Amino acid sequence: MTQVPDHVCIGQLHVGQPIQAGGDPSTKPILELYYFRGGDIAVGIEDGPAGGQTLHRLSHIPLAQIFSYTIQVTGDGALAIGIDGASASFAIPRDFSGYGAYFKAGAYDQTTGVDPTVGAIVKFYALRVSHER
Repeated sequence: MTQVPDHVCIGQLHVGQPIQAGGDPSTKPILELYYFRGGDIAVGIEDGPAGGQTLHRLSHIPLAQIFSYTIQVTGDGALAIGIDGASASFAIPRDFSGYGAYFKAGAYDQTTGVDPTVGAIVKFYALRVSHER
């Protein structure tokens, strides 16, 4: 992170299409990883497909310091988030069990306002995806 006006989402586990009959479409992320201007990193876990999010502070990394993160989904319905080797685990809310999901990495600025010159600058040096069965 080289510029963060307020906070920026740098990674997501996003809801896909319902994979079980009768499921309603949802556009909600299950998980959003945030970097805040002061250096705090937190994860927002969505309460369910209808919305609402619970925020959990994970770490603190100073602005402009390179760090790594991982987002992992385990076969038993858990989310594992790692920041520079430290990890935390959370349960996937039960209401998401009938949905597919996919990962996203990027710079999704969460700053509100009308100034078009304000924005977050995020640099990714590498992305790696792996799947295990």
